[in-house]
Parts: sequence; C-alpha cells; structure tokens
Amino acid sequence: MDMDYPPINNREDYLKSFRSGTDETTKKDDLQFEALKFALDIRKFEIDLYWKRATYFWAFIAASFAGYFALINANSQHWKHILIVSVLGFLFSYCWYFVNRGSKFWQNNWERHVDYLEDEWIGPLYKTVHKPRTINFLNPISAYPISVSKINQALSLLVSIIWMILISEALSRSFPYIDLGFIILIELTAIAIFTLMLFFLCRSALPLKNEDSIFVTRELK
Repeated sequence: MDMDYPPINNREDYLKSFRSGTDETTKKDDLQFEALKFALDIRKFEIDLYWKRATYFWAFIAASFAGYFALINANSQHWKHILIVSVLGFLFSYCWYFVNRGSKFWQNNWERHVDYLEDEWIGPLYKTVHKPRTINFLNPISAYPISVSKINQALSLLVSIIWMILISEALSRSFPYIDLGFIILIELTAIAIFTLMLFFLCRSALPLKNEDSIFVTRELK
C-alpha cells in the first residue's frame, strides 16, 4: 500500500518523521538511535563501494589502453579494430564518470542523515571539522581540504575526452573520405544520444518534484 509522506524542509520535520514508526513498545529515541547506526553503517558501505567501483572501471580502462597501444604498435595497423577498442574505452570511462557522480550523491545522502541524527547521541561529531589556522594551497607538503571524489570525477571526464580524441583519429584513419568536422559532429551526436539513454534508463527512482524539500521519498516501482 502506498503511503503519502510529507515533504521534509528542516531538521524538526525530519525528526518528526520518526514518530510515525513508533508504537507503545518502541520509543522514538530508540528508533532515532537505531537510524543513526544504520546511517553510519550505510555511509561506510557506500564509501567502500565507491572505491571498489573505481578499481573495477580502472581495470577495464587499463585493458582498453593496453589493447589500443598493442594494435597501434603492430606492424599492420587495423584502424577499424582500433576504433572498436577506442569506443569501448570511451564507454567504460564515460560510465565511470556517471557512476562517480551517482556514488557521491548517495554518499552525501547518508551523510545528511548522520548530520540530522547525531546531535542527541554523539554530539555534532561528524559535521564538526577541524580547521587549521592557515591553509596554504601552494605549500606542496601541507594538508588541504581537497575533495577526493571531485578529483575522481574530473579524472574520469578527462579520460573520456582522451578517448574521444582517439576515436576521432581512428575514424579519420578508417574512413579517410569523411571530413573531420563531420566526424566530430558524429561523435557529439552519439555522445548526446548515449547521455540521454543513461538519463532515462539509469536514473534512480528519486522524484524530481518537491525541489524545495531537504528530503523526499523515493518512488517505489
């Protein structure tokens, strides 16, 4: 049976949402404490999955680069085979980029749960960050609050662009009678179509409505 969950716009609304799950034998505080433990565990699980996925994609991308350079260094260069390897390398890299974005979204989701639940039990431990008196980005040996996940996203996007350049080269060698501008147009069109396919086929069930709410309820399908 579908339930109509009200939108959550602040921490008070968030904590009120736990009252609907209580009964005479279960205290609201106990439910919130259990929720905090689950949120911490799932956040840790999401981080573990994040790096496992990165390793998974890097293995396929490295294999694609190895296959590409092996074909390039062969005595007889088969550009159509090189084109296939380049397309595979791009697909793995581009999917890795979107997987990075998705992983970061769900990690942030559980971090927000911890932010809202932790105060009464462990204080503002997780959301309190120590800030040094000086933070110098130009000092090569000092710590700096750089987002590791954003670097991964930028790297995956850069690798995708490199594969796009290699695909252009393979296309121009495989079909020398096609103009370079038309090849670039073909690439951009194919990427746009593939991106739309990822959006419509792989998007989570998270609703696009209730944009002003801090939390929304996923659509059950």
